[in-house]
Amino acid sequence: SARQSAMGQAGSCSLSEAEVVDSAAVEITEEDVLGKEPVRLIVYDVAVDKRVEFVNQLFRPAGAGMYHAGVEVFGLEWSFGCRADRGSGVFSCTPRCSPNAGKFREAILLGYTALSNPEVLDLLESLENEWLGEDYDLISHNCCHFCSRLLDALGVRPMP
Repeated sequence: SARQSAMGQAGSCSLSEAEVVDSAAVEITEEDVLGKEPVRLIVYDVAVDKRVEFVNQLFRPAGAGMYHAGVEVFGLEWSFGCRADRGSGVFSCTPRCSPNAGKFREAILLGYTALSNPEVLDLLESLENEWLGEDYDLISHNCCHFCSRLLDALGVRPMP
């Protein structure tokens, strides 16, 4: 469950500081920040393949490409993936280290949530029941759709 993930120890992965980027594409005001938790969209190139990175680099300005995404809030990254059983497809991981996601591309600050950590965990537990792994669909019900739903519920800006 979301609470068990949040209480467990975060794993580790190796990223150099140069790979951790906060996009300045979103203007954040002082009013957005006071007393709130930052929320970032974490973006990965789907495959660790130079050709995918190249294609994504070409198509990104047009809003296209092949990406995996997660949402970072309160020190964990949350996303959605496929499962063969009736279990939830919602999972958490160390930020910027999503398992089998591909290569980390960027972290985009989308605002600050006014929700507390317990409120976010309650939200994620309800999403776990809605977002079953067996319902995953590459086109119509994927990690990007989940992130969009979570970002909306957190009260921050939508996905770029």
